[in-house]
Amino acid sequence: MTLNKPAKTVIMDFFRHYRKPMMLIISWLLIMNVFEWVVSERFELESHDDVYDWINEDSITCRNNYGGFFGIHHRWDSGFYIDIVKNGYSFVPDKMSNTSFFPLYPLFIGFFYRVLGLPLIFSAWIISNFAVLFACLIIYKLLKIDFDEKLCIRAVFFMLIFPGSFYFTVIYSESIYLLTSALSFYYIIKRKWWAAGFAGMLCALARPVGFLILIPMAIEYLSERKKNVNILSFLLVPLGPAGLMFYHKIKLGNAFVFFNSGEAVGHNFGEVRIFQFNRINAPLSAYINVGIDIVIVLAVIACIIVLIRNRTRLAYVIYCMFAFFLPILSMGKLNGTNRYAVVLFPLFLVPALISKRSESFNMIYGLISILVLGLLTTLFVQFYWSG
Repeated sequence: MTLNKPAKTVIMDFFRHYRKPMMLIISWLLIMNVFEWVVSERFELESHDDVYDWINEDSITCRNNYGGFFGIHHRWDSGFYIDIVKNGYSFVPDKMSNTSFFPLYPLFIGFFYRVLGLPLIFSAWIISNFAVLFACLIIYKLLKIDFDEKLCIRAVFFMLIFPGSFYFTVIYSESIYLLTSALSFYYIIKRKWWAAGFAGMLCALARPVGFLILIPMAIEYLSERKKNVNILSFLLVPLGPAGLMFYHKIKLGNAFVFFNSGEAVGHNFGEVRIFQFNRINAPLSAYINVGIDIVIVLAVIACIIVLIRNRTRLAYVIYCMFAFFLPILSMGKLNGTNRYAVVLFPLFLVPALISKRSESFNMIYGLISILVLGLLTTLFVQFYWSG
């Protein structure tokens, strides 16, 4: 009895402190997953999306490979993550290869699938959903260091209704990246440098921009009066990508195969193409897609300006700037902006701050965001371009 009492107390304390964010996140997970299932059952679009010139049946790598509830979360890039788990990395010149995708998410899937013996697609889905749950709790705890509880809840809420948050529930790496980046920030601000370095290494293995976590580490380190930190902890972050490059060199004979796979599909650093279609014959849907991307870019710029004016932590501001614009510049395409923005949790401090002063903003922004989220979720489930 004495052994169980402390454990029970810990659990009760946890739910007492995190009851509100837990209720919000679990409710959101239920709503999103049920909505995705309803959309998949209610609609059955036969033709492929024509929003961009390069989209065709061959570009859809995982159409209808898996059915049922968990299969509806297996779309577009999901096929590459599953292929890494099943077959490992491979590179085909002049074609989109799975070497464009980083290994942390497939490693977790592989553990659940091969070691625990769970079904493959279920493993991928459950990792994404639990990762976003823990990520939101960490973000809530992290933001409470600088802000009040109500604002922190609002920031998490606005992130979860952002047009692109559906990526957290599907077989994509957004949830894992959000979790590792939030964990990195938490340990950075708590000045636990070795833990921050290890979490940063995981973040750098989750997505290509993960190495940028070095920027907030450096900013927070320089802001310290007492530099009581072992600088070697910083080296843990690049150790992850360096290990991946070494693996690619051993297996594929090319340490830079990640960059080669990007070039094969037309990624041009610094040359951002806004219109990726023939503007004369393009359908209206193509312009709607571009319009959404442009609005998101402008919104991110506005949020960064507001964060600066409110004297938010410089580490948050600089990280958001680089982590949002570097993927756009490196790909040379203005698409996927909702994916780049949704994982940058400091941005959502801005609508949270504004909503405290204006109830009208709270309703208008919330309504628009939820409607666009519903639209993009529907498109994604139906194998249409959604970001």
